[in-house]
Amino acid sequence: MIHFGVGVQALHQLIRNSILRYRAYAPVLRELGREGDGALTLSVYAVRGVPIDALLRGPGIWRKRYGIAKAARIKSAGFELWPTSLATDGRAAPFSEYHFDIPLLVDEVDIDGTAPKYLTLNRREQRDLRARLSEPFIELLALFEPRFSNSHADKSNS
Repeated sequence: MIHFGVGVQALHQLIRNSILRYRAYAPVLRELGREGDGALTLSVYAVRGVPIDALLRGPGIWRKRYGIAKAARIKSAGFELWPTSLATDGRAAPFSEYHFDIPLLVDEVDIDGTAPKYLTLNRREQRDLRARLSEPFIELLALFEPRFSNSHADKSNS
């Protein structure tokens, strides 16, 4: 599996993005036969069946760094892999058939109640919430270390 980005260096942005997309996973949970309003996730791509170079030039073009972890290692660390498809304007995005999300379980935070109002929280409250959610993200991102340079990254995205 490949994760695009700098990893833990962008921890707060990754958590923020996950919170803001939280509700988008309600249909995924229903399809899996689970209850829930949503999920906190990390987006990754499978490298089996597609050359890494194609992914680096495709969905990875906007990221200067990436990390790789074996699916077995992710699963043995207690994480799941959900096959999910990315869509743009109702059409499957390129490489969407290789896209997965990894849900992160957070027991002590009522994310169902917090996710919809995240943007209304003040900066300190947002920072505190991200800090409470950080542990599972750090654990998962560590599986994708070390990070490598993407020589195909769009240089205008510096």
